[in-house]
Amino acid sequence: MPCKMVTNNGHWNCCIIILRRKGRKRWYTTETDNMCICSRNREKFREKFPYYHFSFGSRLLYPSQQPRTSNSEYHGILSQIFKYRNLNVKYLHWFFIIFLYLNCLSPPTVSAVTRPSFPIEVRQNTNYSNKEICSSLDIRNTVHSFHQLNDCRVIEGFLQIVLMDRTNEADFVNLTFPKLREITGYLLLYRVNGLKSLATLFPNLSIIRGHDLFINYALAVYEMLHLQELGLHSLTDIPRGYVFITKNPLLCYIDTIDWSRIVAGGKDANYIFDNRQSNACPKCPNFANPQCGYNQSKQSYCWNAQYCQKTCPKCTHNRCTENGECCHDYCLGGCTGLSSGNCFACKKVFLENTNQCVTKCPDNYYMVR
Repeated sequence: MPCKMVTNNGHWNCCIIILRRKGRKRWYTTETDNMCICSRNREKFREKFPYYHFSFGSRLLYPSQQPRTSNSEYHGILSQIFKYRNLNVKYLHWFFIIFLYLNCLSPPTVSAVTRPSFPIEVRQNTNYSNKEICSSLDIRNTVHSFHQLNDCRVIEGFLQIVLMDRTNEADFVNLTFPKLREITGYLLLYRVNGLKSLATLFPNLSIIRGHDLFINYALAVYEMLHLQELGLHSLTDIPRGYVFITKNPLLCYIDTIDWSRIVAGGKDANYIFDNRQSNACPKCPNFANPQCGYNQSKQSYCWNAQYCQKTCPKCTHNRCTENGECCHDYCLGGCTGLSSGNCFACKKVFLENTNQCVTKCPDNYYMVR
């Protein structure tokens, strides 16, 4: 096998990659010397490259007179190595499994990605009590842990529902949280047995802001063995981040959602595959509601057989009331009226003393995140 050459600003950076072949370890260096050395040739390697600090293992080598590369250069070198090794989707799949497992084992207060540096708005458009604004929640093991969601209207952070191996369908029959309207971070569901739909669980969840992301995703649904539909029929806005939905063998009504209307960054970066085949899933019925969206083939967009994906074709931002009237431009997630005080949530800033959405804080006011 030929050796790989990587350069950095005119200086050679030798890479050592450990490969096991017939029980032996081989170290591959750059093409500059066109040779591959085994562990017994370490001294010869040191003699040939006296100006390099190195150790045998999956490490990068740097000239003694040069500082270590920056993070961007480091990832650039690794990308070259990965390209050389011809890693495929299977490797990325196992990487995601390990990352997800470690994330579920970590304390729930740890965020997957740091908050963005730009200023972001704060509250919804009503006066909520402290009980109605909840911090990040990690719900796991039993359905009794769902009590943390009682009275929550906004979750300032992430919501993780993970690792419920002993639950069944009966445990979720009467479990519902209609007050929950907004998650400022991400929503993650992973290995929750017995849960077939989120329609009853979160019937009014309309916004997942993505201030904090799970890897690069605001909505992640992974290895939900009994989930048959998402059912988040009120979800209208994911301003930041993308969607990751995979390894759900019974999940339908995924291709019947126009994600470009929900995900602000577009649907190209969404990672949706390896769910139930579309030809094995039921089709959307023909809904009489004029707000229901349709694709180019005149097929309805829908979340399940009961709820279509509502659109607002007359509205610039695709947000409207139940009657189809356009919401104010400052609204996010929908509204109950036409003014900036009738929004479900604010796109920019919520002004508490007037209960209205605005674009920025007035003079003599400061922003509270």
